[in-house]
Amino acid sequence: MEFTTKLPGAKRSVFIKDINLEIKKGEIIAIMGHSGSGKSTLINKIAALVNPGNSDYTASSRGTTGREYNSEIVLQNDRFVPWLSVYQNVYDAIDKVMPNNPESEKQQTTRNTLTMVNLDPYKDKLPGQLPPDIKQLTAVARSFAMNPKILLLDEPFLALDATTKGLMHMELLKLWHLDNRQKTIIVVTNDLEEAIILSDRVVLMNHAPAPAIKTIIDVALPRPRHKKNMLQNPLYIEIKDRLLNFLFDRYSSCN
Repeated sequence: MEFTTKLPGAKRSVFIKDINLEIKKGEIIAIMGHSGSGKSTLINKIAALVNPGNSDYTASSRGTTGREYNSEIVLQNDRFVPWLSVYQNVYDAIDKVMPNNPESEKQQTTRNTLTMVNLDPYKDKLPGQLPPDIKQLTAVARSFAMNPKILLLDEPFLALDATTKGLMHMELLKLWHLDNRQKTIIVVTNDLEEAIILSDRVVLMNHAPAPAIKTIIDVALPRPRHKKNMLQNPLYIEIKDRLLNFLFDRYSSCN
């Protein structure tokens, strides 16, 4: 499979080519690659493929009596309604996918979502009053509450420090486990530890001018995964070395 575009008066341009990627239900996939390798383009195209007819790649979804939500995208700086509280922003998302469900059910789902990831102390805060980690956690929790089949994460934790990022990984995996690992998650990242801690497989993308999947690395580490218990694990070290070699290969080949 190959994704292309053509601008008026321009030649046909290939965004990504030679795509052959099978993803299992409930699997967590990490996508890594240098700038220009098509990582974000790939997950946007995945969103378009699972939401046919959505030409601008905006995801759609469905609750039990609402619209079908096949995928939901969480970005580095997710968009909130700035004048709504954390509770109201989560409720608003749930209301969109379950418009005909009883009000009491939607409110209970909102409360349960906030409680699951310890957001109760922030429920009355506005987005502008939140620290970056809580804002991103709210975005992830809101997306889970919308119950999409596939959750697409485009470097959502990039701006966070290492310690806070590690806590976000734990919260994301907690939500995934509470969902009985039914949610398929695809995350774009260039953070080696993030890829290893979160994913079942890491998809490595070639850089431009011919973006494509170079190779796929299995992460056969047992779950649950705790960073402090894995640092000396031979398989963890091996996978990390392979990812490091991939990321630095582009630059070493230029010397």
